[in-house]
Amino acid sequence: MIDDLHHRLHHLSTATVSMQLLKRGLRHVFIGGIAPLRADQQRIAGPVSTLRFLPYREDLDDPARRGHPDSAQRQAIEQTPEGHVLVIETRGERGGGVLGDILAT
Repeated sequence: MIDDLHHRLHHLSTATVSMQLLKRGLRHVFIGGIAPLRADQQRIAGPVSTLRFLPYREDLDDPARRGHPDSAQRQAIEQTPEGHVLVIETRGERGGGVLGDILAT
């Protein structure tokens, strides 16, 4: 992302960016329920990589595959370039973890 563009986007409100997307015909390019983890958290802006969380089906789950190098979570984290933002949509589920501290680090 060009530094000037990054600087300009960083200072815009979510409403302004959303309205500009709507004016350009982009109506379904959002993830609902995005909120800072802390009230004092600063606004962030940058190119985004996205991942949609789907819960395991117990009848198909193989615990030995968790953490495997070809898992979607691991690939998304390892392939997201420095300076990009990784957004994981969890369908509103806040009761379970999508990734742990080791993988996040």
